[in-house]
Amino acid sequence: MSIQKILIPTDFSASAEPGVEVALAIAKNLKAEIYFFHFYEEVFELSHVPNVKNPELSPAQQTALAHIHAEMDKLVTRARHAGLNATPIVIRNRSEEKIEEYITARQIDLVIMGTHGVRGFREFVVGSNAQYVLRHSPIPVLVVKQISDQVEFNDILFASRFDEDVRTPLSFILALAEVFKSTIHLLFVSSILLPTGEENAMARIRDLIRQFPETNFSINYSETNDEELAIDQIAREVGADLIALTTHDHQGLLKIFSRSVAEHLANHESLPVLVIPELEH
Repeated sequence: MSIQKILIPTDFSASAEPGVEVALAIAKNLKAEIYFFHFYEEVFELSHVPNVKNPELSPAQQTALAHIHAEMDKLVTRARHAGLNATPIVIRNRSEEKIEEYITARQIDLVIMGTHGVRGFREFVVGSNAQYVLRHSPIPVLVVKQISDQVEFNDILFASRFDEDVRTPLSFILALAEVFKSTIHLLFVSSILLPTGEENAMARIRDLIRQFPETNFSINYSETNDEELAIDQIAREVGADLIALTTHDHQGLLKIFSRSVAEHLANHESLPVLVIPELEH
């Protein structure tokens, strides 16, 4: 699985910057295309409400749009100086506008969002928030709250219950791991109500990793009734600098995590979190 197109929603704020930095680093290594995306709100002056007879923008609107396009030009120039193809997308926010429509239309492979929390998403994807993007994106979303001086994901924790076929999401993670020469730490999360048992879990993971002989894996097991806490604890133990997990839209103790688990983890975890919805093979 390849990552050829990356979408970066932005409001040009400091909280969006980590997403830009990570996206540029990944895109440069993968030679992927970059799409900078911005929803903007129109603030109308009473005497300049657009209609058929009066379509002109007010001076305030013209100033706001000029600022948006100037900021977009800076981002596009920055990407092109890094040797990347970059395209700006500036969309006037309407109630019917949905970010997933642009993801599908542009055949985007990965969304990377920089934020300091729920409010950060709401600020730069106007009319949306972290929950909305994670619930509705048909493709993986990488949430980044902060970065160090150098963008590196040397240790990636992939948490799953491994009752489903994870080869497709794991292949996506491998595409990122190839960029950073990462070690992938597999975490089998077992329900304390219906435990798999560590011996059975380890056997299942070993069968999986035999299909990826060129990749450096470690394997881990946690029996818990709090998936978020277990994932966070193991991430600290293995020194992970990125957490990845798969989600689905159905409930069930023996299936992959619900999107609500991913939302909570993305909101509360300081590490970058990669949320991968069920992907077609």
